[in-house]
Amino acid sequence: MKASARRHAINIETMKVFCHVAREQSFSRGAMASGITQSAATQCVRRIEEHLRTQLIDRCKRPLISTRAGQLCYREFCRIVEIHDALVDQLQAEHREIGGTIDVAAIYSVELHGLGACMQQFLRSYPQAKVQLEYRRPDEVYDAVETGRAHLGLVSYPQARPGLTVADN
Repeated sequence: MKASARRHAINIETMKVFCHVAREQSFSRGAMASGITQSAATQCVRRIEEHLRTQLIDRCKRPLISTRAGQLCYREFCRIVEIHDALVDQLQAEHREIGGTIDVAAIYSVELHGLGACMQQFLRSYPQAKVQLEYRRPDEVYDAVETGRAHLGLVSYPQARPGLTVADN
């Protein structure tokens, strides 16, 4: 590959900028949507045009209008960006393994409500995780969560307290 071709290659971020400019029909609004300056957005579009050796945006009209080549690039770049973003999301999701130990404080009677089955399902879904379950009296469950000795507390009739989030199921 020639050095000049490498220098002007189109990357995903440049495609995103072009898509924003074309969608917004404005360099300034496209730049804002991309989180860059208007000058940087203009340079991105110019680099793509140089690389493809064709005009993509008709700058003589307001609002800006995409040429036929620009419309084709917009449609295909949006597809490429969507595929890229979906792939990145999938790869990141695979690395978001839940691991470590989750400390749970629960009242004694919670076992009667199927906690064991729930824990088994959780551990099958997240094999890197461990659950440390301790049975306590209700006041001790609140204390364990408030002091950070437990990540989660299970009681029969949860009461709102400052600093605690209560989920009633």
